[in-house]
Amino acid sequence: MIKRLGNNIHTSPPDSGRQKRNNQSWTVLFGKYLAITTQNLSMVGAGGVLGWYLDKRFDTTPYLLIIGIFTGAVSGFYYLIRSLHILHKKDS
Repeated sequence: MIKRLGNNIHTSPPDSGRQKRNNQSWTVLFGKYLAITTQNLSMVGAGGVLGWYLDKRFDTTPYLLIIGIFTGAVSGFYYLIRSLHILHKKDS
């Protein structure tokens, strides 16, 4: 049974989408997606730090912190969608 499964794996037709992605090594793709993730987390973190600083400066705790995190999350999500769209265009 195991031998038959092994034969099925080797004879399965390749997926055209998978072939396009296999042109790049996994390390290149990992680097691209890691950069996008890092940028997204940095935007949320920067919004939080800026909101925290402004809360301390103007004594408005926690309102500006919440606004900063929300703004960072929205901008990070926008960047994520934009970057993935650009990567998808390059793969096509």
